[in-house]
Amino acid sequence: MEIDRWDRHRFFLYFLDSSVESKYRSFILQRAIVFTRISWVIVIFLSAVFSMLDKHFFGEFAKYVMAVRTIIIFVALIALFLIKKEKYSRQMDWNGFVFVFSLGMFCNFLILMDTTQGFSIYFTGLFLIFPGIFCTAGLGFRYSCFAFILTMIGFNIMFGLIFPITKDLFVAYNVFLKHACC
Repeated sequence: MEIDRWDRHRFFLYFLDSSVESKYRSFILQRAIVFTRISWVIVIFLSAVFSMLDKHFFGEFAKYVMAVRTIIIFVALIALFLIKKEKYSRQMDWNGFVFVFSLGMFCNFLILMDTTQGFSIYFTGLFLIFPGIFCTAGLGFRYSCFAFILTMIGFNIMFGLIFPITKDLFVAYNVFLKHACC
């Protein structure tokens, strides 16, 4: 049986014909590169701006939040560097994964540092990671979705087992997370 050049892999959605996949990757890369760079610049900007509020919101724990925030900025700078170099364009597959996972786990960390007694405004930050799933759509979509699932698993382990929150709050968070990904 001959493979149609437009056939895609059933689960991973790449073209089975390598010439078509290569042309598709080039096409998407050219269009996604600007959006991806802008996404990382926004991460750096927002991280820097919100760092000014860390002392006020986190008090004595601000140094821990700032340390993790610095790591996020460092990851963003590395991503910007890799995106700028043409020879690293293959890394674009993983760009969305890094974006979603690093920011998602950072939001989990902020929720942990903020409060375990009531709803945390930092929970809304998890919704800001969605652009990362689509910033390299067609290249790293499956990796980005996997990163989002890992972030949700991390959230549930962190707040369901390690640092348990009230049952009602845990259910409310999970209802939002479930509907966010469906």
